[in-house]
Amino acid sequence: MDMEKAHEAIVKVIGEAVVQILAEERAVTNEAIIEMIGLLSDGEPNLAVVFAIDLLDR
Repeated sequence: MDMEKAHEAIVKVIGEAVVQILAEERAVTNEAIIEMIGLLSDGEPNLAVVFAIDLLDR
């Protein structure tokens, strides 16, 4: 996976989580995004999920 594709995949993972959080009328925080990424990944983490969580968990 090259850097551009990795960046796009991470942005997609985070974006999908944020959209879902907003749809549920919840506050968008790093913790909420991390939680939603976990829920949306169906327990099947991929590299984009791992990188997104690592980026948000700093």
